[in-house]
Amino acid sequence: MLLRNDNKRFIRTLSDNCLKANKIRNVIALLAIILTAVLFTAVATVFQGAQVSISEQRIRQSGTRFMASVKFTTAEETEEIMADPAWETVGVERPLWNAANPELANMNVSLAWMDETFAEYSYMEIEEGHMPQEQYDIACDTEVLRLLGVPAELGSRITIQYITDEGVQETDFTLCGIWRGQKYEQTAEMMVSEAFLEERIDESTITHDASVAGSYCIRGSFDSSRNVEAQLDEVLRNAGFDPEAERGEEEFVVHHVNPAYESQGGVSGGLILAAVAGVLLILAAGYLIIYNIFRISILKDIRLYGQLKTIGTSPGQIRYMVKRQGRLLAAAGIPEGLILGWLLGNALLPLVMTSMTTNQAVFVRPNLIVWIVSAVFTFFTVWISCSRPGRIACRVSPVEALRYQEGDDMKRTVKKGRNSKHRIFRMAWENIMRSRGHCKTE
Repeated sequence: MLLRNDNKRFIRTLSDNCLKANKIRNVIALLAIILTAVLFTAVATVFQGAQVSISEQRIRQSGTRFMASVKFTTAEETEEIMADPAWETVGVERPLWNAANPELANMNVSLAWMDETFAEYSYMEIEEGHMPQEQYDIACDTEVLRLLGVPAELGSRITIQYITDEGVQETDFTLCGIWRGQKYEQTAEMMVSEAFLEERIDESTITHDASVAGSYCIRGSFDSSRNVEAQLDEVLRNAGFDPEAERGEEEFVVHHVNPAYESQGGVSGGLILAAVAGVLLILAAGYLIIYNIFRISILKDIRLYGQLKTIGTSPGQIRYMVKRQGRLLAAAGIPEGLILGWLLGNALLPLVMTSMTTNQAVFVRPNLIVWIVSAVFTFFTVWISCSRPGRIACRVSPVEALRYQEGDDMKRTVKKGRNSKHRIFRMAWENIMRSRGHCKTE
């Protein structure tokens, strides 16, 4: 212990100086590290975006982001179910009648009252105007307005025909809210005010019957998308219902789980296989590029490492010098690669989604876990790429390193004409044979 030299600071300084002296090598290695990080992050972003896009498309097709629904309840039952603390988000709707306008013959359009939460989670967020407040206010999407031939302007007058138990009725409404509709949509809803609902509906007639206009429809979501059915069953039991009861029994109530949440966690096997293959390919490509860059650098500076061993530098210290240079370059290149990879992944995602069942791609926001995983994979690639060059540097014989020469000093006759075609092959062969015997171990 008394004879041990604490020269860690000197080794770090020497490593940093070697790093500064190899500027061209540093630029090439830095670009290779950035490229590796870009590819890892892009693959991870595309994988994440594909999963989110597919899930969002399924949810969109279901018509609501809510996880579960309870239908055809009375006012008292609705209040009790909605008050359950298990809900993270819950909203209520009261469907009324179907529209009977001839222009809407090819679309199932209904009138309904709903609260703002229900509208927001059912893709009916009003972009212009407000929710219906006055008795004859109405809000609907741009696609319905287009079919009715009504300009998408607040204050426009709309005449709606609807089918009731007394037959077809007609009411004039004032457009108070507009949201963007989906082209070629098959179903749609128009929002009416609570005052209009109360005027037309007798609360005493509300029962567990879908045919009764004004019945309550509750939809909500839980904190977790796992075991949605079990969480919904617990809410029903707390309200006095039996989730296992059959239709017609006293404790029966209609309840459903959104189909988009029934298979949560199921990832396509083909997508996983493609992601794994991409990661392995990037790992191999990054390793080969970075490894060869450092190997060439080691062979270029082989005399330096031989001289260091001559003056007493240990193999571990030389290996530390090489790996330290790799770590510093990785620390400089990985952040830029993560940002560029995230941007590239979002740019490639629409192209990937066009080859799948859906062509709708969502913008993937920065995900800390994805970035950490990509950074770890990139750093691991740099680490293993520097390991073997570090071993080559620490095993070099001082005597052989001092005798090492980049070229042959012997004069050779330069052949011209047809014999010159052999020069490229000869140069390649001599380069291979030259590099083979100059890194002998002690």
